[in-house]
Amino acid sequence: MASSWMFYHPILKSVSDELSKHGYRFNLEVVSAEQVVTQGVISSVIQEGSLDGMLLVVQDEIDYSFLDVVAEKQFPFVVLNARVAENISSVKIDNEIGARQAVSHLVELGHRRIAHLSGPDKDLNAIERREAFRKAVLGAGLEWSPSLLYYGDWQRESGWRAVRQFLELDHPPTAIFCANDHMAIGAMQALREAGLEVPKDVSIIGFDDTELCQVVMPKLTTIRQPVDLMGQLGAQVVLRQIDEESFEVTHTSLEPELILRESTAYVTN
Repeated sequence: MASSWMFYHPILKSVSDELSKHGYRFNLEVVSAEQVVTQGVISSVIQEGSLDGMLLVVQDEIDYSFLDVVAEKQFPFVVLNARVAENISSVKIDNEIGARQAVSHLVELGHRRIAHLSGPDKDLNAIERREAFRKAVLGAGLEWSPSLLYYGDWQRESGWRAVRQFLELDHPPTAIFCANDHMAIGAMQALREAGLEVPKDVSIIGFDDTELCQVVMPKLTTIRQPVDLMGQLGAQVVLRQIDEESFEVTHTSLEPELILRESTAYVTN
């Protein structure tokens, strides 16, 4: 899917570039949760001994006990995009900080009724952003209601559907924090079709800072996450484990950055 590729591509490119600098070849394989949980494909590959190390980019909240073999074998291994176990190294983005930045920005602009367009129910990034949003809203003394939450699928169309639902409320939100940029763009399109202006009538803020943010009109305010740095650091960790033959476990959390553009403004209603 387009939005998924725009997220994963810079991670994979950074991993590949860093490994190539040190003479390692990067092999990419996409596996489903069912394959790793029920078929044990990752543990099988590790026990075969055909790889020097592995980086796993995870997405969903599942039972990650299948990774116990990593610690048992002291196999060079890093999890990217999540922290799934204490005894396995990880590099991830601090979603809580990003969501707090988004909510704080909207609150500073005077918004008191803020909706959240979340990613999928079981997606790890979506879960962290959704829970951090709820905490930030409550911490600011604002209302949190299930009616102001919509579960999307990272795609533009779900942003469109979310806005149509929000606009049916007796008191629609004056701002929407979207868990990624693609859904934010869909939300902007739905608002325009409904005869509303962004940010005059509704402020929109995204998450990712993809190149689309500066193509849409108005340009999208968003949370930039350093996904390329995540890939680079992850590769460095697995290389260190290979070269030093050390199973030192490290956990790195990278801070995102609020990027102000044109899709958020002071509340007017």
